[in-house]
Amino acid sequence: MRRLSFAIALTLGSALPVVGQPLGSSQMISAPGPETTCVLHAPDADDVYHGVNELRQPTAKHAGGGATFNVTYTGFTPQAEAAFQFAVDIWAAHLESDVPINVEASFSPLGTNVLGSARAAFVRGNFANAPVFNTWYGDPLADALAGADLGGGGTDIVAQFSSNFSGWYFGTDGNTPANRVDFVSVVLHELGHGLGFFGSGNVDNGTGTAECDGTSGVGCYGLGNFPVIFDRFIEDQPGNSLL
Repeated sequence: MRRLSFAIALTLGSALPVVGQPLGSSQMISAPGPETTCVLHAPDADDVYHGVNELRQPTAKHAGGGATFNVTYTGFTPQAEAAFQFAVDIWAAHLESDVPINVEASFSPLGTNVLGSARAAFVRGNFANAPVFNTWYGDPLADALAGADLGGGGTDIVAQFSSNFSGWYFGTDGNTPANRVDFVSVVLHELGHGLGFFGSGNVDNGTGTAECDGTSGVGCYGLGNFPVIFDRFIEDQPGNSLL
């Protein structure tokens, strides 16, 4: 984990054990994905919440024909599973990958007001065709870039959503009623993290477990020794890379 001299308004990532070759090696390295990339909390009752408006089944948006998702559902009601699959199909229509994306999805009681989360099961680096050396990529993105299943057919995304949250709207028409939360939209958001839309930036609050070096206001980044590819695109207002 690398220290930054300024705060980063993200609360993601942690130091991770690295499995594979040491710094500077050209062989693939792997590590478990961050335990929780982003946890959504239920909005206040007076918030306005809009859903995704898809009135027909999504179709592939590029010549490659889309991506294939294999989802293993655990604990889902029929309504929740149908809405989850609808969100999966939206992502599948907008992605291009020759490697199937395996998702483990659970619908079970979570903490108070917690809606759900998703993460890449593993992060990979220094694999064949990796665009940037010594940089982490989430499993689905790494597989797509490598053109091969780097995890040997294992789980690529781990997702969990709350079965005890009473405000879900499981429709797929985007017409979310007042004081309801659109399940499709939340699944779309969280699957994005599992697909690779996550960074490793953190900021220390100076109390409890040290997020960085234990100094309040100090920012840091990196999973183990390397940044996530998303980190490399983060800039300050003048356009300077934060790395």
